[in-house]
Amino acid sequence: MTHRILVAAAASLVALAPPLTAQAPPSLTIVTQPAPLVRGTVGLITVRPATGDSVPSLAGRAADEPLHLHRDAAGGFTGVIGVPIEGPESLVVMLFPAGAAGDSVAVTLRVSGGAYRSERLHVEEKYAK
Repeated sequence: MTHRILVAAAASLVALAPPLTAQAPPSLTIVTQPAPLVRGTVGLITVRPATGDSVPSLAGRAADEPLHLHRDAAGGFTGVIGVPIEGPESLVVMLFPAGAAGDSVAVTLRVSGGAYRSERLHVEEKYAK
């Protein structure tokens, strides 16, 4: 009997609790071209909010550089992203969606190594001084 009273009391406290008003950041889908991004090149990044999520604007940063994202015809945001020639096998992108209660979203993108030609330059000795 005591167990039933405790369960009923706990249920009434839960029913009286105020609803939570904190918002989670919106769900975002990120696509890059090329996929994966290649070290030492420039690519395109497209960020799409989940269906029904309202994101009026979107800012971002990658490799300590700002991302200039513009709304595209499909309702997402597209911009140019530069990938440093040196670094780890991934690139951290910070996204700042407007209307998400100040939340930021960190996304880690895979980066592949590039194939770069090299050549030995020869300079006449009189120009080397």
